[in-house]
Amino acid sequence: MEINEYVSVGPLESEPPGGYVASPLREAALRDALRDVTLGAYDERIIGWMVGFFDDSTMRTVVSLIERARLAEVSR
Repeated sequence: MEINEYVSVGPLESEPPGGYVASPLREAALRDALRDVTLGAYDERIIGWMVGFFDDSTMRTVVSLIERARLAEVSR
């Protein structure tokens, strides 16, 4: 799942909309946000934990934050 299918990449003023998304799709959105980031074994462990532990609105917020940070860096 690509980021723009999962969550807005603009500032969030409230809980992001969207219902339940299965873990593999949440993980795909997170990995899309982390594209080009070199990951180690512990990083992979934490990604798995986040996907299993975070609810959808929390994961959407994290994915949005990572993508906005990436976009802010690119625009510098």
